[in-house]
Amino acid sequence: MAWSMERCDLGLDVKTGVVHPATDAYAAEAVETLKAGKVIAVPTDTLYGFACDACSLEAVNRIYEIKGRKHTSPLAICVGDVSDINRFALTDHLPHGLLDSLLPGPVTVVLSRGESSALERSLNPGFDSIGVRVPDCNFIRLIARGSGTALALTSANLSGQPSSVCIKDFEKLWEHCASVYDGGLLPSGRAGSTVVDLSTPYKYKILRPGRIPTRVNLSRRKVLPPDSSVNCVMRKGVPEASDHLFLNCVMVREVWAGILRWLGFVYHTPPDLFVHWKWWNELSGNKKIRKGYWIIWHAAIWTIWRVRNDLIFNNSSCAIKEVVEAIKVLAWRGIRPLAVASVAVFCWA
Repeated sequence: MAWSMERCDLGLDVKTGVVHPATDAYAAEAVETLKAGKVIAVPTDTLYGFACDACSLEAVNRIYEIKGRKHTSPLAICVGDVSDINRFALTDHLPHGLLDSLLPGPVTVVLSRGESSALERSLNPGFDSIGVRVPDCNFIRLIARGSGTALALTSANLSGQPSSVCIKDFEKLWEHCASVYDGGLLPSGRAGSTVVDLSTPYKYKILRPGRIPTRVNLSRRKVLPPDSSVNCVMRKGVPEASDHLFLNCVMVREVWAGILRWLGFVYHTPPDLFVHWKWWNELSGNKKIRKGYWIIWHAAIWTIWRVRNDLIFNNSSCAIKEVVEAIKVLAWRGIRPLAVASVAVFCWA
């Protein structure tokens, strides 16, 4: 049963929105609303968002009006399945399996649109690339599939204001949506998706990190039992956030120290992974040597991830010297698989 919400005047002459539960029973109604050129509010696997038909210029402009957002800030799109992405962006240059390793999930992949994109040029004019989402959220994926096109998607808040993890957070904007779909309180902690640029082959960049603890994410995706701990398997009692897992865990610090001793450097723990990556890239001014360090860094990230998974799923043990040696061996196996693997790890961390 839907119920009307109290109006509030933001200077836009629109009808009061209605709230429905974000269940499969309301997906068809949401599709029809989008096809009519309206804006709706929906839950995703990270935050609540405003969505509309990405090919409706009027609806896209409406989202910008609701948010008070400048048109120079591009919108991402959402599709129902990974297999839909190539209708709207170029994917032929990507290694097999990379998109499937990232999506569905809390990741926005940035890709080149290309001349064959089904997107209207009126969406994000002046931008040759497009951010694409396939959220790990059944409701919005049903809507995207039913619409037969891509949805323009952005966070449900006024531009520059805190993101929304429940519909109450953007209550003053309800009236500017044709419908608001309530998926309850979202567990993201107001962190948006990780944004990764995949537009250039093997030169992938994390443009915006997400902040979802890795074990929490595994639990949400039902890889771990619901009653499993979200604490680090290598250091009990500490939540397994990405910076802890790859930098601050006692065992991991010893691994990095061992790698750097091998290279002739002294290790100092940086504040986060991105400072760490920047520092690592500045170890040498020689381009060839720097590329070698880059390979070793990716090998370390991937090996730490594999060791952690073995501890969780196989109840295995590990020794620091063995991990360091495994990193050395993996670093000799080539850059391409490491680039793919570390991008996937970062996006899920």
